[in-house]
Amino acid sequence: MGYIAPVTQFDYIQYANRTVEAAGKVRIVKGAAPIQPIRFDQVLERERERERERERESVEGLNQIQIMLG
Repeated sequence: MGYIAPVTQFDYIQYANRTVEAAGKVRIVKGAAPIQPIRFDQVLERERERERERERESVEGLNQIQIMLG
């Protein structure tokens, strides 16, 4: 079954009712941990931090070359 975004108030109420009902049917499996969703902002922040680190390394490399040539 595909996901259809609730558009009208009626759709939203049906969606909310299904969500609440499904939450009540969650089974706990012994020895297993629930999977936490990956938030987009966390992934984006990690990528930005990696990019900042690459930029710092590039600038440090250029500074070293200038010192060697200077």
